[in-house]
Amino acid sequence: MKKQINNSKKTEVIKPEVTKETVSKTVTKTAPVNSNWNKIKEKIKNKNSAYQKKKETKAKLKSATPYTSTKVEEVITYIKDFDELCNKYEIEPIELNSDLVVPSDKELSKINESSSFFSIDCKIIQIEGTNKSALGKICICNQNGEIVYERISKPMEKIIDCRGKFTGLTKDIVNKQGAEFLEIQKQVEKIIRNKIIIGHDLTYDLKALKLVHKKKLLRDATQFPTFFNPETNSEDSLKSIVKRELLFSPDKWDISGKRDTVLNVILYKKYKKEWEAFINNKFYGNKINNNSK
Repeated sequence: MKKQINNSKKTEVIKPEVTKETVSKTVTKTAPVNSNWNKIKEKIKNKNSAYQKKKETKAKLKSATPYTSTKVEEVITYIKDFDELCNKYEIEPIELNSDLVVPSDKELSKINESSSFFSIDCKIIQIEGTNKSALGKICICNQNGEIVYERISKPMEKIIDCRGKFTGLTKDIVNKQGAEFLEIQKQVEKIIRNKIIIGHDLTYDLKALKLVHKKKLLRDATQFPTFFNPETNSEDSLKSIVKRELLFSPDKWDISGKRDTVLNVILYKKYKKEWEAFINNKFYGNKINNNSK
């Protein structure tokens, strides 16, 4: 038997030769950057840029366009005439420049019972001594706005300054028309005895009169919170109070005890419930229902 010879050639697997250069190329080859991340960053950049432009445009428009309020300011009409104010609050108008009101002894005895409260206004003058003052003039008004008493007082001490700018008095007027202080003091005490008295800065008025009155019977506009200055939350002048609360603002504010006492009466009548509730709470600790009659 003939020996068969296998002429088929064996297939050889040739392995690539690994060199240092090949390893180096393989190691240093960098993977491609994610293209999606680049797109996201670009979108964020564009968005921020657009927002910034919008913000800048808005700021320019705001600075260029003047602010115009659509709120209509309320126009307040003030009462200029005192008689008109009296008529509004059902008080008989009075003559502010009339003579002094000096009641007789018989009339004086009836005044106290004729009214449930009285309004007083005192004009203070300076007398001899350091920071000493005395009564110069007093005016008293009843609950109906009628002047029941008005007299000029002649102090026992020497007059230094009549403070004419605030009192309307002069030394000549006081000497000629003034009555003795002790006489006036006695008459005033008789009129206001055990009655509610209304006024502006009653502490100084009573001090000038040298009288003591029950505190629970005092209705002092400087101590009533409703009449406080809205900006300072403290006592205010009578002129400012009536302008704010009564809308009364005359072109000329003359010195007049008659007018001031009537103004106090109007203020008290308008705010009587609130005022009495304040006094009741202050002295008795009880709150009054303002809706109650």
